[in-house]
Amino acid sequence: MWTRVPVDRGSIRRLNKGLSGTRLKRSWVGRDAKSTTWQRCALTIALAGALLGPADADDDVELARRLLKQGRILPLEQLLTRAQALRAGIPVEVELHAEDDSTAYVYEIEMLDREGTVWSIAFDAQTGQLIDLDTDED
Repeated sequence: MWTRVPVDRGSIRRLNKGLSGTRLKRSWVGRDAKSTTWQRCALTIALAGALLGPADADDDVELARRLLKQGRILPLEQLLTRAQALRAGIPVEVELHAEDDSTAYVYEIEMLDREGTVWSIAFDAQTGQLIDLDTDED
């Protein structure tokens, strides 16, 4: 919970000097209730989405297991290794989705490289063939 504290400009200047290069804006001192309310609403919506998501995620995992057992897709580990070879980095998101005809599946792997660029790498889930490689600019 935020409380308002009266602060004069001299106090902020002294505080700024003591923070070794970090600058504070006066607008952050004593946040107003309106911005805090919006932040709480955004957090509530995000948490609700996170709680609703796991049911779908369980279905996706079961689908992937079934497709792997049937030999219709390759193991994810194999494609993560290929993605690492193409763009070294950290995998931040993996999606398995059906193409339009629902018989072909695509793995889309997002990799974060050392420069902070997110790369979207798409593979045919059955053959492992590279379909697409580009930066993920939303």
